[in-house]
Amino acid sequence: MKRRCNSHDYSSRCIYMITLSKAPYAAPFSDIVNAANDRTIRPLVRLLPSGSLISRQLRQIPLEFPDARILQYAIMPDHLHFVIFITRPTDYRLGKLIGRFTGNCTRANNLKPIFEEGYNDRIVRKKGQLDMLIKYVKDNPRRLLIRRLHPELFSSRHTVFLNGSPFMTYGNILLLRHPVKEAVRISSKFTRDELAERKAVWNEAIREQGVLVSPFISAAEKEIRDRAIAEDASVILITNSEFGERFKPSGSLFELCSQGRLLLISAREPVCTSQTVTRADALRMNNLAESICAGLPEQLTARL
Repeated sequence: MKRRCNSHDYSSRCIYMITLSKAPYAAPFSDIVNAANDRTIRPLVRLLPSGSLISRQLRQIPLEFPDARILQYAIMPDHLHFVIFITRPTDYRLGKLIGRFTGNCTRANNLKPIFEEGYNDRIVRKKGQLDMLIKYVKDNPRRLLIRRLHPELFSSRHTVFLNGSPFMTYGNILLLRHPVKEAVRISSKFTRDELAERKAVWNEAIREQGVLVSPFISAAEKEIRDRAIAEDASVILITNSEFGERFKPSGSLFELCSQGRLLLISAREPVCTSQTVTRADALRMNNLAESICAGLPEQLTARL
């Protein structure tokens, strides 16, 4: 997902999170190991030669572009995240800065490309989003260790607490901590302008490889879900079904789960016996989706 946002001025004052992926034949950037001697997870990032090169070139960005500040970065084995603040309107677009950085890395690597072509940008638009992005970047090594040491987090049942109530989940619970989450709900009461505005928000979340959260009940909501999946975004699916001990998602959901791009959350009430989704069920599931996107309770944050 390396498309730019057509409605955004990339020469404006703005903060972005940039993601660059390793070129197919380039050496790994880093090695991430667990520095803890007990069962806790404490990541230690060891930069390899190409990672050290990247670190030096990142420090050069503010020298070549005085209007740019690097707020946070993480050099992972196969990709780079960094949060950059363009402090004032410029006479160049963001792509020029990224192109200069990647070109400098290539020249410093004896003209052998380190990064594959293109990049992904996430634009800071909402209050609190910058803090979430910085935490996301800083937490990248720990999440990688969790994936390596605890693969069961991506393919088994877990109970999490949302708003003080327990919910059964299946899949990648780390999606609850993703910095770009948007609840998808389409109502017949929306005006044409309201629907267009919401679709623009969902489209931007898809472009940024974020997470769409919804029970995806209506055909129009399912269409948005399917497009998100096709374009490499992730999905938190609120369902009215139970997850038995032998439960596994089927078909395309199984593939999505194996990629770490799916979390199923059961909103089924204990007294419920019907598989039919009532209006009350739909309202409850949509409210849960919006609550998830509004922020995480500290209790859940600590557990993840």
